[in-house]
Amino acid sequence: MRRRVLIILLLLLCSAGVVSARQILQADQCVVPTDETVEGNLFATCRTLVVDGTITGDLIGAAATAQINGTVEGSVYLLSGQLDVFGTIGQDLHFGGPILVVHENARIEDGDLIAIALSAVSSVPVPGSVVSLGYQTVIEGDVGREVNFWGTSLTLDAVVSGDVDASVGDPNSTGVAELRALLTPLEIELRNPGLYVTQDGMIDGQLTYAAPVEGEILPELPRDPIFNQMLSPADLTTIPESESLSRSLAAYFSQVLREVVTLSLVGFLVLLLVPRVIQAPLPTMRLRLLPSLGVGLITFILSFPVFFIIILLSIALVLVISLLRLPELTLISAVIIGVIDFSAIGLFYFVAFLISRVIVALALGRFIVRQLLGDDRDSRIIFLSLVLGTVVLSLVASLPYVGWLISALALFLGLGAILTLLYEELEKTRAARQLVTVESIDGQPVPPPTVEDAPREPGLENLPDGFKWWD
Repeated sequence: MRRRVLIILLLLLCSAGVVSARQILQADQCVVPTDETVEGNLFATCRTLVVDGTITGDLIGAAATAQINGTVEGSVYLLSGQLDVFGTIGQDLHFGGPILVVHENARIEDGDLIAIALSAVSSVPVPGSVVSLGYQTVIEGDVGREVNFWGTSLTLDAVVSGDVDASVGDPNSTGVAELRALLTPLEIELRNPGLYVTQDGMIDGQLTYAAPVEGEILPELPRDPIFNQMLSPADLTTIPESESLSRSLAAYFSQVLREVVTLSLVGFLVLLLVPRVIQAPLPTMRLRLLPSLGVGLITFILSFPVFFIIILLSIALVLVISLLRLPELTLISAVIIGVIDFSAIGLFYFVAFLISRVIVALALGRFIVRQLLGDDRDSRIIFLSLVLGTVVLSLVASLPYVGWLISALALFLGLGAILTLLYEELEKTRAARQLVTVESIDGQPVPPPTVEDAPREPGLENLPDGFKWWD
């Protein structure tokens, strides 16, 4: 189960290609008009994103709600509350958020559909594979390759040319009605747990699925399904309480303890060395929550291909140096380049996996302390905030099934706040330099005025009229 989740995450995060930004949208309402063509890639962090025109590259961003009515010739990498696709996507569709709907008149020309969503519905053919993680996935369009699903409900109402590997829930489980009532404002049609292959569905490859009970498979498949029965919540009552509960609690609190110790040690060390630096991103995180989350997600996605290309370029540079037939120089160059590369990569992921989550824990702890004790900025209160935030974040991030998602969101949020703050500081520095730019005449810079440092001679010049101190 954990292995499948990791595979899905790696596919979602590592499949981004190398991009070069041509345009950046950052506003409350972001619209690409029908008659507009964005050359290259488009980065967007908006509350509402609507693409009516054409993007010749990739669409990468975050938005509360998003809608693609036009054409994205490249791939889509989007974090959003809800994404509706009515237009054309040339390559892959990567989505993270509660709701994804690919409508009937949309098109995915050549690529995969990869989603981490509460509900993902695809009504169009997908030439590649479908990889999905969430409560439910409904496939109503043919799939060119395989389908991988981990969640509660999977419905196949189309032809899958490859294999299907799924893990689903128990149709007899309780709580679905309460979940439907809770999600009523989102207008999601939740289906019952389990695996469902309709009469119009077909699996040309091998169907392998894990569930508490057998799925509802109406057509006769070319190959017999492989069913791996899992224990349902009702079956857990047959396991001795001392064995099941104690093991679960021990594993949970062991994970919590590891998280608390790790984050607390790193946080205390950073607060002792650079207290102002670690607290600087907190206002940015509070005031720009969604943009920070989007920037962190995009940066983390792009870090994999960027560092991979840097390593390849470094290897190529060492090979070029080796052509000089100087073994000592080649060895020294390889060592220096390797140290620089792996130091940069290690520093980035240290900040991403540890420092970013420490910042989120500190922000969470300060919020709790402010509610209890007021706005006290004493150094001891800051350390107390770190401990409280670390404990709360560790308790939530160690929960089964959803803990990894909360931990990932904390990573993206903290990393995005750091990068947003760095960008703002660079903009301030650039603006300050522009203010002190020396004027020029005929293209030549004017020298600064000469300052007279010689002492003035004593005298009675420049005295006010009528001033006579001797009277």
